[in-house]
Amino acid sequence: MIAGNDNQARLQFACKLTNKAWSMNNTVYLLAKNEQESQQLDDMLWNMGQTSFLPHGQKDDKKGDDFSAQQPILIGEDTNPGKGFDLFINLTDLMPVDVENNQRVAEILHQADDCLTPGRKRYTQYKTICQNNGSELNYHELG
Repeated sequence: MIAGNDNQARLQFACKLTNKAWSMNNTVYLLAKNEQESQQLDDMLWNMGQTSFLPHGQKDDKKGDDFSAQQPILIGEDTNPGKGFDLFINLTDLMPVDVENNQRVAEILHQADDCLTPGRKRYTQYKTICQNNGSELNYHELG
């Protein structure tokens, strides 16, 4: 959880986390809540820094699965992007469909009730999933 209730700060943190994951050769899926947020994340990843580039694309069913499979970083609104990722970042109020197919799932929440309440419900679901498959659930409070 990040401090405050600014959605822009959530998106910025998601981009920083994506950058770190990619620098460790991880594939990343960013689940956006809508097309506008997908475009915003796309713009933010293009402008991470003057000397850095994060190879990414936006999931587009018209382009097909081959396009999506080639992207080390993929942005989309599909709760089940069709393949496993090293890191799945959920920025929506929805529960990802096939969380077990991804190595790690990150939820980035801020302190506004409209973000926290559905996040707490998903936390309970994640906890059950982790108990059932013997994986670890971690919570980090960020300043």
